[in-house]
Amino acid sequence: MTPNKGNIRKSNRTDNESAKMATSKGVIQGYTGVAAVDAKHQIIVDAQAHGTGSEQELLVKARIDSPEGRARYGRRFATVEPVFGNLRHNKQLNRFTLRSQRKVDAQWKLYCLVHNIEKLAHHGYAQ
Repeated sequence: MTPNKGNIRKSNRTDNESAKMATSKGVIQGYTGVAAVDAKHQIIVDAQAHGTGSEQELLVKARIDSPEGRARYGRRFATVEPVFGNLRHNKQLNRFTLRSQRKVDAQWKLYCLVHNIEKLAHHGYAQ
């Protein structure tokens, strides 16, 4: 208990850089992996893991209730979502297994690198 207010302070002693994230099984501590993807080839051009509960906090918020905004948001499903589906389903990256933002960021970038190598190999760049 803290001496000034009498309230119990909740913190994660094992990884204080992570964020509380709501899941179907309750609240867990974790990280969010974000990636920028090339629209033509679905190659990941930038990737970072953040200690936030949602990527919405990281994005520059643009208006999606305009015709241009709806078109851009609609392209997301054909561009970015297959990449995350590959990482989650095929590579079975459902959760990060490391602690500390630096280590989780490295793990996220390694998975993204594997994704890019497979994309290049399947599209004839392996010869």
